[in-house]
Amino acid sequence: MVVSQAFRTRTAIALSSLLLLLAVPLSGLGRTETEIPETDVASLPGDRVRMLLLIEHEAFDPDTPDVVLSRPELLSAVADLSASAPLLSIKPRMTREAVNTVQLREEAASDGALLWMYVRFAAGDRAVSIRAQAGAITSEDSLIDLDYEVAVGPAGISFRRLWQPLQRELSEAYPFMTQTALGAVGNAALNIQTIPGARVWIGDEEEASVADADGELSRSLHAPATYDLLLRAPGYYPVSGQILLTEAGSTISVDPEPRGEWLYDMSLQNMSFPSFDARRRFLGDYLFAQAGFTTYILGFAPVDEPPDGAGDSSGLFSTTPATDLRIGTGLYLTDIDGVRRFYASFGATGRLIHGAGMFAFDPVAPATAHLSLGVEGNPDRRSRLFFEWAPALVFTEFPGIVELRFPGVVFLPDDWATAVPVARYPIALGFFRLGLRWQP
Repeated sequence: MVVSQAFRTRTAIALSSLLLLLAVPLSGLGRTETEIPETDVASLPGDRVRMLLLIEHEAFDPDTPDVVLSRPELLSAVADLSASAPLLSIKPRMTREAVNTVQLREEAASDGALLWMYVRFAAGDRAVSIRAQAGAITSEDSLIDLDYEVAVGPAGISFRRLWQPLQRELSEAYPFMTQTALGAVGNAALNIQTIPGARVWIGDEEEASVADADGELSRSLHAPATYDLLLRAPGYYPVSGQILLTEAGSTISVDPEPRGEWLYDMSLQNMSFPSFDARRRFLGDYLFAQAGFTTYILGFAPVDEPPDGAGDSSGLFSTTPATDLRIGTGLYLTDIDGVRRFYASFGATGRLIHGAGMFAFDPVAPATAHLSLGVEGNPDRRSRLFFEWAPALVFTEFPGIVELRFPGVVFLPDDWATAVPVARYPIALGFFRLGLRWQP
């Protein structure tokens, strides 16, 4: 079957667009300034103060008390409420009967919760009235007492809007509620044993504490209380979690997992041909050396038709009996704590022809020198997307053929060749790679 050049062009453009869309998450891959890396380490306990959330609504079916867990809107609203108090573990329940604070305290205590919250909805024709109270089982007083109304919009009740005033109130009140639930606030020692020189952020601290030469760190903090902890050490993956500091003090051991010395790349060059690279980091997380190859034996059909006799393109796929072998060295331009990392490298590539009884360097363009500029996603993850642009200086005696074979070839002005001999070689600006980088 004969496939037209126009069909191949449209197909390649469509595939390229699809893969570029898949690359969009690279721009957002990583931590924001307030986000804690999701590293699960058994040495950090996940203690949080529990809160019983009791929701009263006359429309709920008494035979299904856990209906909140089956209603996506309410479940999402409870998640939003939890987000405003990240140190609390909120367990929701439903009821149709009004209860008093004494009953709430007793029910929370029997359920192993130190805090309670009671929310009552009363739906009217144009608005929903909300009554909310919250407190601790150690106190008879309500620590939150809130009444408000939310108008019913044209689309009906917005569950998220119903919770927003209570979210703001809880966000401000829950530290004091936690302290009240845990008892009188004093000072206690937090002792951490970890990697020497590790930086540790405790709670909302902007400045990190640094472990000494023996990997020990001691702090005196308000207790009892629950704290977020984030630990970073050069050459190791970060560790995050929550700790419960008791009145008697707490001692924990944090053993971060070392980053692998090797990184492995799997990518598509120009959205068409498979590429594989291995890189070895040295002198910390900033310098690296790499080696890899790109094969043209099988790839997606390129937009440009190959020169006569250089390869075969049929339908969605293209084949050329050639492979690029490359080596290089480079460095990262940004710190490893960033949301994403930028890097640059310099190297050389040799092109092998291995078909039709021939195994030798390409007689037309045997070698190139390339400068790669790249960006990779969140370095706190083992796997992250990366994108590289790699303009190449093509060493050739046949620039006319190279112009047809290489993507985006640019010729420098002829008068440069007299002052800069290398300037007589063409520069290919169309090389780029999109792929996945994995670091064990």
